[in-house]
Amino acid sequence: MICFVDDNTVPVSHMLCISTEDVKFTSSNTFESNIKFIPLSANNTDFSKGTKFYIFEGKEKIAHGILKSDVE
Repeated sequence: MICFVDDNTVPVSHMLCISTEDVKFTSSNTFESNIKFIPLSANNTDFSKGTKFYIFEGKEKIAHGILKSDVE
């Protein structure tokens, strides 16, 4: 699950189901990947490059990141 947030870490989206593809680790705790929205998610908003997000496993926040390109 992913949740997009503003600069003050206030959520700007609902929790959305995603899959990660083409994962490339750039260090022991940093990676880059493509994200794809799973069709069950009601994603009707575009997110622009630079938008921050958190990745969750269940209720636990397991990662954070910043979009490197626009998501439509």
